[in-house]
Amino acid sequence: MAEKFFAFEVSKVSIAFGLRYGLGDSVVARKVFDALTEIEPDCAADIFLFGGTSPRLRRSFFLRQQKVKSNLEREKFYEQNVGRYDLSV
Repeated sequence: MAEKFFAFEVSKVSIAFGLRYGLGDSVVARKVFDALTEIEPDCAADIFLFGGTSPRLRRSFFLRQQKVKSNLEREKFYEQNVGRYDLSV
């Protein structure tokens, strides 16, 4: 059985969550992420890095989040899959 890679493959509610640029944006993004997962506890999310975003920020802010299924580069995965998510932020 193949491992499921994307959030829309493992949960009834799936979120494509874009992480942009610097520290301040990451702080705000984390608050939004927490609010969304509180509203819908039975969800899974994929974090997409937009160009110029440091992978260190992604790890720092989302490393231990159980709701995060995959961390993905936006250029490789976002455009062809965004329509499969229930929500894109």
